[in-house]
Amino acid sequence: MISFDNSAINLNTEMDKILLQICTQIQITKTQRTLAETAYHCLGSFLSGSSCPLSNYKPSIYSQGSFKIQTTNRPMGQEEFDLDFVCELKSPLASLVGPDHLLSQLYDCIKKNPDFSQTVEIKKRCVRMIYPKEFHIDIIPAIPDLNNGGTCILVPDRELHKWTESNPIGYADWFESNAVPNQTYERRSIEQLPNQEPVAYKKILKVIVQLLKRARDVAFSGNKFNGDHAPASIVLTTLATEQFHQGENSINQGILKILSGILFNINNTQPDTLRVLNPTNPNELFSEQWEKNPESYRQFTVWIETFIQEWSGLLQLRGLPKIHHALSLLFGEDVTRVAISDIAEHASDNFRDNKLGILPSLGLVKNTTHPDVIPFKPNTFYGDNFINS
Repeated sequence: MISFDNSAINLNTEMDKILLQICTQIQITKTQRTLAETAYHCLGSFLSGSSCPLSNYKPSIYSQGSFKIQTTNRPMGQEEFDLDFVCELKSPLASLVGPDHLLSQLYDCIKKNPDFSQTVEIKKRCVRMIYPKEFHIDIIPAIPDLNNGGTCILVPDRELHKWTESNPIGYADWFESNAVPNQTYERRSIEQLPNQEPVAYKKILKVIVQLLKRARDVAFSGNKFNGDHAPASIVLTTLATEQFHQGENSINQGILKILSGILFNINNTQPDTLRVLNPTNPNELFSEQWEKNPESYRQFTVWIETFIQEWSGLLQLRGLPKIHHALSLLFGEDVTRVAISDIAEHASDNFRDNKLGILPSLGLVKNTTHPDVIPFKPNTFYGDNFINS
């Protein structure tokens, strides 16, 4: 549980503690994480093993997307969360096969393996393995992009019947460099998955991305916004990272700055559509959904406008009931109730033990030994007094 500081407790600090607790509620569980890791290693061992025809192409298996950068959320309702993996085939022979055929080969390898009882589907750019009521794994076959070099790869596109550019390793390093400077990952034939970070130790950018994704899920599950038009996670992550400043030390203020920056770019781009590219491979367009479906972009812009209004209003609220209600509308009632209950329970313990009081020059404090501190009575922890202006 996140504890109170010994110094003055201000609005930014208290709001951030609630947001951290919400993030804790939406993070995948240890059980889900363990199941995902088991599936990943089982699949990786098969694809790189001698019994798989693709092993002749010298496969390198690694994670990508939210699982790699540790911004995966637990889905709302009965939905499955998704895991994205790359099967990069290092041998030059793989490039001679052709994108459609290589994708079909990957599908056949997995489908015909008796050890995999999961439903297997072939998608636009990947093969999907479905673990009902838990998660699904998207495995993307890829070959090195020799023209762009580095960590750039080419992935198949069944609709276009050709290779398309990507760079998931470069993207993850770019994201991490904004969240944690100078951090990179060791490359292996089957890359080890990073250990799941406790929310309390996560960098602010990662927490913000998870909260933005949760707010999107809530907004696009109602009547105002259509779930089919929800912005992709990679789009939200990229936009947030581009607007994030490493010196920002407040989650709630970081969200406000990011939303303001995104809205500024939307308005500055009009009447054109905002384009979101992979910053480590500008030939990869993340926001192709918006160009194919203008209604998706319209709903995104309206959502951002609404979100920033609601967030700005939230930061002006005083009193736990009002804040609880506003956060519930943004992130969902269940996770908000649990998060605030955890905060309130800990605060109540401090009140009961006479560890909280008011220092007129600073506000609410935990250290009550100062001669000017006015201690709270145990029965005053209710209603609007939880967060004081």
